[in-house]
Amino acid sequence: MDLEYVKEFVCLAKIQNFMEAADNLYISQSSLSKHIQTIETELGVQLFDRASRRVYLNEAGELFLTYANRLVDTYEECANQFLNLAKESNSSLAIASIPMMTQYGITDWLAKFRKENPNVGMNVVEGTYYQMLQMLREHKCDFAFVRENDESIEEFKHILIANDHLVAVLPKTHPLASKKGIALEALKDEAFLLPVKDTRTYSTCIKACRKAKFEPKVSFTSRGVSTNVDLVKKGMGVALLMRKSAEFSADSDVVLVDIEPRVETAIYLLYNKKKKLNHAALKFVGMFSDEEQTEE
Repeated sequence: MDLEYVKEFVCLAKIQNFMEAADNLYISQSSLSKHIQTIETELGVQLFDRASRRVYLNEAGELFLTYANRLVDTYEECANQFLNLAKESNSSLAIASIPMMTQYGITDWLAKFRKENPNVGMNVVEGTYYQMLQMLREHKCDFAFVRENDESIEEFKHILIANDHLVAVLPKTHPLASKKGIALEALKDEAFLLPVKDTRTYSTCIKACRKAKFEPKVSFTSRGVSTNVDLVKKGMGVALLMRKSAEFSADSDVVLVDIEPRVETAIYLLYNKKKKLNHAALKFVGMFSDEEQTEE
């Protein structure tokens, strides 16, 4: 049984909706459906009772969920143990990152390092801002690419990777679509489509709205940028996103309008001040020696 399919089952069991679960897993809804059917075929039973918009675990599904959680936990425990073993050999790097790696050139940096250091292994995982900070504190990763805005991170060494700023994603028919920039308060009566709550972009959006003296009416949150952009096209509201990530999913049916005054954010590479860098880690930091670096 494919462990990735088991992880997808656990996700679907929690969210109870194929479209939302597929968005969280960054796969298509049809792929998720096929993977669940594969598990059900192998087990010889159906695991979900399907309603119009939701799915619910049946008795067999509840039983399998117990074992599925054990399988995932055991795999992650095993993976962490081997990750620690690899790190001790000074020939592997554990790197955590925000999901938007392509938009900020992070995949380019990773590919460059791999090409220049083919014998150094890399284990790259995605995580939320607070998860990655905790991973750094607990020495579970060597580096983390995180999004930060106006908070200094005194406990970590950090290197500036990229800058970005907040935009409103509007349907091209919206009355404000022709503007080059708009104040957030001009959107206060709109339904907002935002990233999920555990992201830095979500907290940045909420903070910016409150600074503009209104509480946003959040109608939908998603970890998938493309989902929010698609809902904008369908007239479900306006999305607040960072420009570089929005540009990646936008098309001619939507317009990106800068928020004024500009709400800026930055992508940093963080690493632990208290942890001595091994040879591979020093090489990784060395790639950025010609880039602008912040004070330690």
